[in-house]
Amino acid sequence: MGTIIAQKIVDQAETVLQDVTNVRWPAEELLDWLNLGQVEIVRLAPDANAVTSEIKLDAGTKQMIPPNGIRFIGLIRNVPRVGHDQSSRAIREIDRGVLDASRPNWHAEKPDPVVRHFMFDPRMPHIFYVYPPQPADGRYVEISYSATPVDVYANSPIALDDVYAGALLDYLLYRAYSKDADHAPNAQRMMAHYSAFMQAIAGKEQGDLAAEPGTTQL
Repeated sequence: MGTIIAQKIVDQAETVLQDVTNVRWPAEELLDWLNLGQVEIVRLAPDANAVTSEIKLDAGTKQMIPPNGIRFIGLIRNVPRVGHDQSSRAIREIDRGVLDASRPNWHAEKPDPVVRHFMFDPRMPHIFYVYPPQPADGRYVEISYSATPVDVYANSPIALDDVYAGALLDYLLYRAYSKDADHAPNAQRMMAHYSAFMQAIAGKEQGDLAAEPGTTQL
């Protein structure tokens, strides 16, 4: 969660739009767009609202991320529970094709409560698979996934880090000018702000990659 109050971004948008009295763009509408902008940012940059939590696995191999999730990121470890297996073993990603080739009947193997591997297809962002199959009583793992940002109110902080405030402002202006996109100047402004929004997200991702430990900068 950030520290910048949502209303501050709405006020900035009203100033750019020259509509501080909300004649053309009601404040409630701008706030709705801000909330939509938060979701769009997480859709484009899943790590913008990455969370970790403990979940109970379903029986078998096919699993789902929590209901508030947008995209699976990874499994971290088994979580010990009193009365269940006490393993905290780390869980490693494996290519499903490798497992399919070496153990073609792995989905039907004997259940084992200690998860060793997970598999994920980015084309199915809400689903992941675990190996070995899990027992019917369900064991716990620590999962990382991108969560849907909570809707914010005018007087509450934005749900994402403050670094995304500029992108949210551009998203607000993009949506605002789209109301009058049949007017050529507004259509140009709309596209300019959408381009700035996309560039801000891409720039944040590139900056994060460059700052990763072990990355050499020339």
